[in-house]
Formats: sequence, C-alpha cells, structure tokens
Amino acid sequence: MKQLLIRLAGLLMLFLLLLAAFGNAERFWEVYQAPVSLRYDTPLTQQQVENALNYAKGKQNEEGCCPTFWLQKNSEKVKAEYAEVSTPMIIGLGEGDLIMPARFITGGWPGVYDENGCAVSMQLAWKLWGDTDVLGKTVEYNKHKLIVRGVFEGSEPLIYTTGGTDVGYTCAELAPLAHSDRRQAAERFCMYSGLSLPPYMVYGSSMHTILCLLCWLTLALPAIVLLYRLVACLPNHLQRWAGLSLLFVVAVLLPFGLAQLPGWMVPTRWSDFAFWGRLIQTFKDCTEEWFALPVLFKDVEAKWLLVKQVLIFFASFFITILFITTKTKGMNGRS
Repeated sequence: MKQLLIRLAGLLMLFLLLLAAFGNAERFWEVYQAPVSLRYDTPLTQQQVENALNYAKGKQNEEGCCPTFWLQKNSEKVKAEYAEVSTPMIIGLGEGDLIMPARFITGGWPGVYDENGCAVSMQLAWKLWGDTDVLGKTVEYNKHKLIVRGVFEGSEPLIYTTGGTDVGYTCAELAPLAHSDRRQAAERFCMYSGLSLPPYMVYGSSMHTILCLLCWLTLALPAIVLLYRLVACLPNHLQRWAGLSLLFVVAVLLPFGLAQLPGWMVPTRWSDFAFWGRLIQTFKDCTEEWFALPVLFKDVEAKWLLVKQVLIFFASFFITILFITTKTKGMNGRS
C-alpha cells in the first residue's frame, strides 16, 4: 500500500511538472514572439529606421518581414494630476505584442502612429491615480501629454508609448521571417534595408522550439519506462512484436517531429558527423551571445523561464529514476 501511494504521488508530481513545463514554454513564446530580435550598442539613426521601414514595404523584401523598433529607458519621470513617479519606459514603433508580453485588463496598445497614446501597468496606475480604471486619463512625460489607451497586468511600474523614427532605438524585432535559416535571413535584411549588423541577435522561435523539446522529453522519460514495463509483462512470444510495433510508430512520427525543428538543427545527411560538431559550436556561440546581452526586462524573464525549464526536466528525470528504484526494491523484497 505504501509503495502504491508513493507511485501515485510520483505520477501526480510528473503530471504537475509537465503542466508547468508547457506553461513555461507558452510564456516564453509570449516573451519572444518575433523569430529574431536585433540588439544594438549604439542607437539607430532616423535615416536607418526610415530606410528599413521603406524596404520592408517594397517588393525587394524577400524575407517578408517588417521590423518593430523599440527602446528601453530604465527611469523616467511621469506625472499625473496629483502624483509624480519614476518608472521604466518602453518606446516602440510597430507591434506592441512583439516588444513586450503584456496581458491587458482593459484597453490595449496605442496605435502604431499614435504618439499621444500610452499603456501603463497596474502598479503604475495605482501609484499615479490609486485605481486601474484610468482609460482616457492624461499622464505627462517630458512636457508631453499622453492619453492612457490601456492598462496591463504588472507588479512593477512600467509605461509603454509610441515613438517616431527619430527616437534612437536600440532594438528591433523581425517578424515574420519566411526563410528557414533565421540568422541568414536577418543578416540579409539588415544588409539590404540599411540597418547595420547588430552585435547581438536573439533567436526567439528557435529557443521556443528547444523549450518545447524539453517539454516532450519531460513526458518521454516516464512514458518510455511505462512502455518498457508494459512490454515486459507480455508473454515472451509477444514482446518481440510489441517492440517492433513501437519502433515502427517511432519511425512514422520521427519526420513530423523533425519538421518542427529549425532547419539548421536538422542534418541534410545523418552520416555527416562534422555537422554535429558545427551544431554544438552553434549552440555554444548562441548561448554565450544570449547571456552576454545587455540587461533588458524581457531577457531577464526569458532567462529565468529557461532555468526553470531545465530544472523541471531534471526533476522529472529524478522522479522517474526514483520510481524505477522503488519498483525494483519492491520486487527484490518479494523474492
């Protein structure tokens, strides 16, 4: 009875870990919705921004992407009628969803060309007005009045507003990208649109794929153990056929699984052993580049999500091993 309760508790823990893993992956996608994010050390000029936007509208844009520019300021003074607060600020030009993962409780993003609109976090709304029902209210920033268009969830003060082409943006989100090699497509867009190559690139869609892969591995570990035990319970003459059937199912599903991976992660020839060395080096370079990024709000959250996903994977691995060990001890005790 005790062993049964332990196994049921282990299965429950694995189920909860699986839910947490898929929740993490979903949140990661909200943080990095754009396939590629460009990060610059020096602000982009107005001419560079305008050239990139014009190029994106033209027929020569083979990558099929449109850039969304943004800039993070860590402390800006904004004031309402009775209060003044220092708050981080995001200035964007393009799709707000690509810039920051916001869940609105009321209203929405200001329009792409609405330079008089803004969106504020719940915490900032409380600090400025003592309420979250603030649509249409006015907040003053740098002697410029902004009208609140939306309020989003957030335990920290934050304000988002739309800027022009002359703000001096340091980040750009590229979405969508038609080419399977996202890095090559992003570099080509930068070269032909007039943007300089950035010192840092974030590959959001590829990283999201890796997190989803960890999710399925979290499920696969106990599933493999369970299937092995089910096959072991069959008569000897059926075990071989069951094993062959499982291998056939894996062979059928493998192409569908590989199709979900970025093209650069799948070899053209499985016998090309040099590919795996290059793949490991690419992972190493991308990881070092990502952790060397300047500190921005969305990157901090994404790194924490990645750490949690790895911890969830190892926790499921530990529980699976514990499950196997407990079963084995029970069998030894009966013998």
